[in-house]
Amino acid sequence: MAQLDFDYVIIGSGFGGSVSALRLSEKGYKVLVIEKGKWFTGKDFPKTNWNLKKWLWQPNMKLFGFFKMTFLNHVTVLSGVGVGGGSLMTPILILFGFPNHVAIGTDLLYASITKMGAAVFHTRRNNVNWRIVALLAAGSIPASLLTSFALRSFFGDANEYKHLLTTSLGIMLILTALVILLRGFLRSSATREPGRWAQLCQRHADAITFAAGLFLGVFVTLSSVGAGALCAALLMTLHSRLAALQVVGTDIAHAVPLTLIAGLGHFFLLGNVDFKLLACLLAGSLPAIHLGSRLATAIPNGVLQSILAVLLLALGVRFAWP
Repeated sequence: MAQLDFDYVIIGSGFGGSVSALRLSEKGYKVLVIEKGKWFTGKDFPKTNWNLKKWLWQPNMKLFGFFKMTFLNHVTVLSGVGVGGGSLMTPILILFGFPNHVAIGTDLLYASITKMGAAVFHTRRNNVNWRIVALLAAGSIPASLLTSFALRSFFGDANEYKHLLTTSLGIMLILTALVILLRGFLRSSATREPGRWAQLCQRHADAITFAAGLFLGVFVTLSSVGAGALCAALLMTLHSRLAALQVVGTDIAHAVPLTLIAGLGHFFLLGNVDFKLLACLLAGSLPAIHLGSRLATAIPNGVLQSILAVLLLALGVRFAWP
């Protein structure tokens, strides 16, 4: 067996894993990303779940889709395979037939739970700028709660605000895709001598960070998308002195309470959380990680980011302009 030497091994190519791999590689570390499945493009997604070849992952039956079913004694686990991203969870659930409000509310709680481990990791390594987290949260947490209250107060049921959720999801997916595509420009801008506009923004960085928190609080609650990529882009632009690992750590440390509060708001105020679905998502992530680590499939980071951006952009256009 070939002997490989890596500084970091990241299991799972979701948003947290892919961003961590990107930032570590930018710092000069050798990074291995492990995932199960294959690279998916727009043409790989089935139009109906009757297309088993593109829907289920069972290579010994010539099925190469993105869902795998694991049959246990008393439960069947549905898990995802292949290069993914946290931003893909909600649109995939909607395409799978779950109502928009249930997909968004459940995904918010799922994101908060799955990001907690990464938040603890970065906290222990002093990769979190808690002052910036506090500025973001001061805007995002109240905005998230007010958004949930507004949905309950001004709409009779979920069907009345379905269009608002769908449009918000599409817009946030498009913005996330653009951030990923422009990551090189943002990274180089952060290292260059700031121009007049950048200097103005940096002088008012605290106020802009708070305002960005308000924006994220509203739209993450409406779409479950944006707490990661958009926040990371903001940190790179406004707080260019942050090291790459601090950008990741601060981003994740803010995403955990935001998605948790937004998810709880969907549950207590709107009743939009399906705990059976949440349990299946959490259970499905365990065998996926185990199987992915055994396959030890290395995903080139540049290809990973490009595919993820194209998928997000395509899904965003579909949801924003149905």
